[in-house]
Amino acid sequence: MGFFLGVSFLVIIYTVVAALMAEVNALAILPANALLALTFVKYLKDCQCNKKARTICVILLMVDLVLIIYNSVNRNLPFTNVDWANFDYFAKSALNNSNNLFEIFGNAIDLFTAVVALLYRMFGENVTIVYFYILPLSFVSAHYLYKTIRLISGDQNKSVWFSMISLIMPVNFIFALSVLREIPIQCVSIASLYYFLSYTFKKEKHGLVLAFVLAASAALMHSGMVAILVVYAYVLLQKKFLKNVKIIRVSTIVFAVILAIVISLPMFAPLLTRFSGDGGANGVVSAVSTQNKYLLDANTSYISEAPSDFGGLITSLPYRMMMFVVAPLPWQIINGGTLVAFLADAIFRYYIVYRVIKIAFNLRHYSMEDREIVETMLMAVILFDLIFCFGTTNYGQAMRHRTKMLPFELCLLSVPVKDKECLNG
Repeated sequence: MGFFLGVSFLVIIYTVVAALMAEVNALAILPANALLALTFVKYLKDCQCNKKARTICVILLMVDLVLIIYNSVNRNLPFTNVDWANFDYFAKSALNNSNNLFEIFGNAIDLFTAVVALLYRMFGENVTIVYFYILPLSFVSAHYLYKTIRLISGDQNKSVWFSMISLIMPVNFIFALSVLREIPIQCVSIASLYYFLSYTFKKEKHGLVLAFVLAASAALMHSGMVAILVVYAYVLLQKKFLKNVKIIRVSTIVFAVILAIVISLPMFAPLLTRFSGDGGANGVVSAVSTQNKYLLDANTSYISEAPSDFGGLITSLPYRMMMFVVAPLPWQIINGGTLVAFLADAIFRYYIVYRVIKIAFNLRHYSMEDREIVETMLMAVILFDLIFCFGTTNYGQAMRHRTKMLPFELCLLSVPVKDKECLNG
């Protein structure tokens, strides 16, 4: 009881201070701060066996509490100074053109925008409030990442450190302090994976239902996240009808055929636009008077728009895929902004991509049970990259999109192998 009262007192004090500094209604951000406290305490319990991790986690929270106030007011942290205007504009548009809650969901461009509109309906049209509701989701995501890796590996210490990595990776850390979809999408995606694997291990039907509902929620926030739903459905079908067929070989053919059909038919051309970024960010930013200072620099582009012919799409695939998963490359560092992007994200991507490729070519070194888990996550990551690489043309978009699947990639790296020397060598 004393601990609960102490935490409640701290939440109220911080809420009052944050409300005064950010010039928002304290009651509007109190639920967000209460959720942050609950998720943080829960995550600390995850880390109870590791004092170093607990210390890092407390320090991280202190930094988060300061920076969330700063960025909610100034909105100028790296990689985030366009999109808050996007979602603010669309959320207000959905709210002002709706007469009830159901119409808000119908008028919003995606689920994330609809939720922002609901916050506006409850607390007033102030985008500053939204910042405080994103941060708790980063700890919810870390908690589910911990639970997923613990389920897969049984190693609590490994689970703690991998989940901690997701919190302290620079781009992920910044996105948690911004009005972006990446953290909410991460949150529901990794939760869906946890429940899907729980169904795989325990055969609990409610876990399967939750997995599909959460994966669908991710897809409703960004249509490209349908990759997770496709993989879940395929894995279930493979278990039921294709038991004697190797999953990776069949899935590669299926995915290639689906992709070829989608990108070669003119009627599906708008779909690539949906995958390409943020719903017409530049036009919307201009419409809400954020001026040219918020537009992304042209030198962040690494390729032109996708070619219209099927042959051009196929021949450009290797380059598009490579640039999407690792850009910017060292020789693309031409100014301070590119250097920051390289240091904050790209150098970490090199190691992650290297390990994922190595895992893909060494599946035989996993146990039969773990191989099925690895193949599921690997297919989701590959299909996700295939979908997004065609619509992404600059490293700013690439950094945001690939962050959505970071928890899946970290889970892949955490699966124990029988022959570690081969995989690590």
